[in-house]
Amino acid sequence: MPARKHAPTCPVLIGMILFGVTFFINLKALPYADAHEMSLSNTFRKPSLTLSPTSTQSFTPTRMANDSSKLANPPVRKVENMCPRNTPEPLWVEPVTSPTNLLAQEIIVRVGNSDSVTVTAESGSFNVIGSFSTGAPAYISITLLPNVTHHLSVEAHIKSWSLGDCQYPGYTLSTIIDRYGNSLTVVQQSDEPPSYRLHLPLITR
Repeated sequence: MPARKHAPTCPVLIGMILFGVTFFINLKALPYADAHEMSLSNTFRKPSLTLSPTSTQSFTPTRMANDSSKLANPPVRKVENMCPRNTPEPLWVEPVTSPTNLLAQEIIVRVGNSDSVTVTAESGSFNVIGSFSTGAPAYISITLLPNVTHHLSVEAHIKSWSLGDCQYPGYTLSTIIDRYGNSLTVVQQSDEPPSYRLHLPLITR
């Protein structure tokens, strides 16, 4: 009886051994490959945000509402060509003496920053020139007509002045009352009645 022929098993066995060895080598090399791949990925990965020195983008910090530096230094708006408003100078006339039997009276006028004071009445106009203030008043001597009621009017010229680039022109103040609101009226009453002269015609022979 002839012997049974079997299929050769040597090539199959060798192939299985080579497959097992290859699988084992790949299994051991897998962690190294993953680490190497991760390293390469980190090396050649494109960054998501790139800031270059030539970038024109600017970042402006914003302050919070409770920033103490903002509260301590509020913005100041500069207004050009704005001058303080010129306030009128005081004009105070001391009370007059009335009635009086004198034919003259001195009027005292206190006025700020003045260079001229004028008193006008039925007896005429009287003016003084100088540098007057409330502390250095003007003294104006006026004459009175006998047995006449005099209504006084006082005018004072205020000097021009400047403050930096602001120029303030001069102006005039006037009043007919004293510093307490009383009328500037002087009644002159003479002690002696007015005399009358009788002119007789000259008769010649």
